[in-house]
Amino acid sequence: MFSKDNFVSVILPAYNSGKYIKSCIDSILNQSYEDFELIIVDDGSTDDTQKIINNYVDKKIKYIYQSNKGVSLARNTGIKNASGDLVTFVDADDIMGKYQLEIMVKYFCDGVDMVMCRYHKFSKMEEL
Repeated sequence: MFSKDNFVSVILPAYNSGKYIKSCIDSILNQSYEDFELIIVDDGSTDDTQKIINNYVDKKIKYIYQSNKGVSLARNTGIKNASGDLVTFVDADDIMGKYQLEIMVKYFCDGVDMVMCRYHKFSKMEEL
C-alpha cells in the first residue's frame, strides 16, 4: 500500500534539450514533495545539454549518458535505474507545478492505479 512517504523516481529523457532543460530541472528540484530522485537520461545530445546538467550538484540527480537510441529506450534506461516506489516521466521541455509530485502521491495513497496530468501550453509572451 502506498503512503505519503513513498520514494518517487522522476525520469527525464533529454536529447538536444539545452534550450529548455534548466527550467525543467529547476521545476523538479523545487517540488514541495521532497522524497524523490531525478534520473536524467541524456540520449546522445550534441548541444549544450550535458554541460547544463553538469552544472547541477544535487544528491537527488542521477545522470546517465547513452548513445542516441530514441526517447522510448531512454525512458527504459531510466526505469532500469529507478529505485522509487513510484515512477513518473517528465519531458525536457516541460515544467512541473510546485505541488505536482505531492498531489500525484496523494492520489496513489487514496488507492488509484495511475495518475495522468493535464498541461498548459505557454506562449512566448506569457509569463508563468
